[in-house]
Amino acid sequence: MWGLGVDFEAMGEDWRALRGLAALQDASHGHVAEGASPPDTVDEAWQRLREGDLEQALAFWSAAGGDDSDLMGLGLACALTLQEGGRAAEARDLYVQVLERDRRVARGWYLLGLLQAEEGHVAEAVEALQEAVSCEPGAAPAWSALGQLRWQLGDRAGARGAFETAIGLQADDALSRQSLALLMLQEGHLVEARVLLEALVAEAPEDARTWLCVGQLESASGDWSATVQAHERAAELQPEWAEPWVQLGMLAWNIGQIEAAEASLRLGTALDPHHLEAHRLLALVAHRRDDAVESQRHADLMLMEAPDSEDAVLLRAAALARQDRVEEASLSLDRWMSLMTAGSGPSGEA
Repeated sequence: MWGLGVDFEAMGEDWRALRGLAALQDASHGHVAEGASPPDTVDEAWQRLREGDLEQALAFWSAAGGDDSDLMGLGLACALTLQEGGRAAEARDLYVQVLERDRRVARGWYLLGLLQAEEGHVAEAVEALQEAVSCEPGAAPAWSALGQLRWQLGDRAGARGAFETAIGLQADDALSRQSLALLMLQEGHLVEARVLLEALVAEAPEDARTWLCVGQLESASGDWSATVQAHERAAELQPEWAEPWVQLGMLAWNIGQIEAAEASLRLGTALDPHHLEAHRLLALVAHRRDDAVESQRHADLMLMEAPDSEDAVLLRAAALARQDRVEEASLSLDRWMSLMTAGSGPSGEA
């Protein structure tokens, strides 16, 4: 089932209000005004950061002692600026330094958790977000992110509790309500999910994410026509979002409409070149057409994103076999068997 995932941009927005951080569009370039003297106060350091003088703001923060709120806010703002400038490792170190000075800074734990989640360190991200809500129990975005990540780890009860807490704190939290509806679907509670989604549609009929959730609900209910209509509505409302196109491609593939599936999936990968499911389906489309080279290409793209993807390894093996590259195909099959064995674990659970 399609999942919403963590909407880092939306969730981070709440914390970007840190002393006008939203205005820091160019600060990550580390520009230092010619002849500028180092800042002497926190306010001066903030001003330099707003002007793009990230390095001077960082230097002031590193040299300054104490843990007052303005100084901690400056450290977080510098870290987030580093993160948005592609300097994730430096950002992570700075978040940790801020928290070493004061472990009660909820924003620090929240932003560190989002960064860890983006990097794929889900368990560590959950720990950081748990610290965030412990420090500030009323932080709805942190609860919502915690729910998403607990769900990724298979903790449905913990996810549901986190989503419900977020909704209780912020009744108009659409992302948490959408996520809770999808979780209900996964648990087989279709009636509860429908009630929640109908309310969301009534409140915000032009929210593409809600319509994609509705599509999942109709699919689970067995209403094919309504499923397609909901996904088409999502694509119409947000055509630059890859997910509705990939879902439409999947629907077309499932009923054998190969050309329609390929068209939607190619649009999906054009919008999101890293979409694993789109590449998986395109590999299958190419396999159906006996285009082994194209099928291998999509399998290889999957492996670039997810080296341990069982589907990708198996698709690659099939494509290599069709090209009479027997030895390579055999190695890929061995790799697939190794992954399957490792994934089953000692308990036999995949």
